[in-house]
Amino acid sequence: PAGVPAPATIQAGVNSFGTAGPNISLLNYPVAQSSWIVAIPTDDAANRDLDPKKIDDIVLRIAYSGIATGGASSMYALTCN
Repeated sequence: PAGVPAPATIQAGVNSFGTAGPNISLLNYPVAQSSWIVAIPTDDAANRDLDPKKIDDIVLRIAYSGIATGGASSMYALTCN
């Protein structure tokens, strides 16, 4: 539901997205969430050899689908600014 924090544990990889299947823990949350927080637990054994200061960027792969609610008569212009 919108406005409620939704923690999701996802698999990561270095120069890859990892091999885990889709994660549905964010099901029914809006894609355009107003803010995102990415936390890397440094006390996790899988992250012991990771130095967060050496991370240049983080790429998230998100698959989504939508269902129109209410009146679906609105038109949207799919353009990039």
